[in-house]
Amino acid sequence: MVAPNDPSDDEVRAALSAFLARGRSRRLGAAPADFHLTRLHLLEGTVTRRVEQRTEGTQHEPGAVDLSERPVYDVLENYKLSPHEKPGDRPLDLVKRGTVHLRSCDCGNGRRRCADCNGMRYRPCEPAHVCTVCQGVTACTQTLKHGGLPSTPPRPPKPGRADRPDERVNCEACQTPDSACPGCRGWGKVRCQACQASGRIPCVPCKGAGTVECATCRGQGT
Repeated sequence: MVAPNDPSDDEVRAALSAFLARGRSRRLGAAPADFHLTRLHLLEGTVTRRVEQRTEGTQHEPGAVDLSERPVYDVLENYKLSPHEKPGDRPLDLVKRGTVHLRSCDCGNGRRRCADCNGMRYRPCEPAHVCTVCQGVTACTQTLKHGGLPSTPPRPPKPGRADRPDERVNCEACQTPDSACPGCRGWGKVRCQACQASGRIPCVPCKGAGTVECATCRGQGT
């Protein structure tokens, strides 16, 4: 495309002929008709259209957030983008004037009671379990010497060998030789391996603290 102010081909040939006729550029026999002119585009461009969408909403951020670098507006529709702001690359976050408020979280200090242990720092556990070898039925062949059913000592014994359930050992409840189950040694129950007969298991989510970080303020308190 030729612009209205562009010189014509004859004007260009005349200017080239006059230039070559001066000084070192003199070229004998050069005439305007000797030059072949080709016009090339010096600038090509495209038009890009983008659809802009502006929305308002309330955001809650934990702790004190530095908003000093964010642009401030009064009416969202009237905000003018500066040359360096390109919302097409990424969303542009603005702050409405007078709407930033710092308030305390309802947790108080950034911690909340652990929901798993209810703040007890541990979870209850059964200190003794039925022996897996004898199922608590054939704990001792001399049941009458126990005064009836076998009882559980204050601290249940550790589980014994379960690979030879037919092999009997000395009963720790009635002291009868070769009459007791090798797994519980006559008591019918064995010590819980998780709590070691203490009746308590440390709470894993709060690590025994009874409280966990508040998810709302992420431990910031505000």
